[in-house]
Amino acid sequence: MKLSSLHPITWWIVGLSLSLSATLTQNLATLVFICAIGLLPLVGGKAIFNRMKLYLLVAVVIAISRIIFRMIFNPGTNAGNVLIYFPKLELDLGFGSVIGILGNFTTTALTQSLNEGLRLSAIVLGIGFAAGMANPRQLLKSTPAALYEISTAVSMALNLAPQLIKSSERVRLARKLRGRSNSLGTMAGVVIPVLEDSIDASLELAASMDARGFGRVISKKLSLLVSTMILMAITLAGIGSYLLVAVDSSQIYFLVIAVLLSLGALIVGSLNNAKTQLIRNRFGRYDLVALVCCLIFWLFVVSRGGQL
Repeated sequence: MKLSSLHPITWWIVGLSLSLSATLTQNLATLVFICAIGLLPLVGGKAIFNRMKLYLLVAVVIAISRIIFRMIFNPGTNAGNVLIYFPKLELDLGFGSVIGILGNFTTTALTQSLNEGLRLSAIVLGIGFAAGMANPRQLLKSTPAALYEISTAVSMALNLAPQLIKSSERVRLARKLRGRSNSLGTMAGVVIPVLEDSIDASLELAASMDARGFGRVISKKLSLLVSTMILMAITLAGIGSYLLVAVDSSQIYFLVIAVLLSLGALIVGSLNNAKTQLIRNRFGRYDLVALVCCLIFWLFVVSRGGQL
């Protein structure tokens, strides 16, 4: 079984579940474990590394900057052994409480800053895990036809970071071939070509989608029916949510009807959209195994209060 044979939606569910698990835990060992899983795609080769490079850089910067900020703006806790001795400075701005700067950096402060930094880093690495294993553009082929426009917007947004990386590499290589410097002082001459290349790539994608008849519908009557069902589902969901909170759980049937209407709108909208596929991605038994393992891990983290 090749990892590339798994469904793109499977990879994104796994990656987003890692990010969700990171938000639910405050245990350092659990966060380290989630970050380690998020880094596993890096062993898959240079192509995956290039797609994850920006996410990895952001995760490292977040973790390090959180520790540095904790060193500078230390609340003054004396718990734990002192790792670094800093002079304690107090800044009185004339309003509010006195701001403490520096002070002794203890093991407790290090643990707390690592927890906070690794939590944000794990969220970023979870998204990077999904983007590295499944290109966001592949999601377009796997979403229901009724959600095609929404999935296109989401995929384009998620594809911005990888596209910026590719554009920056092309611009840097072009400057190198012309004998120009790539130092930080030349950043102003790099930003505009990178943005221009990214916009050109987006326009080329939009032109190809337009040439293939993207967004073409079969019947305007079905489009009106889908819009009506979606409006009814949103209305019933709002009423059901209010009754569920204000009255009791017996009013859940409004939410059930809203869910059924939403599913019906997806089915009717898919029939109305003339989207075709040359190669269809199908869920297999390995996708099911991956999703079950992901669900078990998420439930385990929740049941243990975020501790392994």
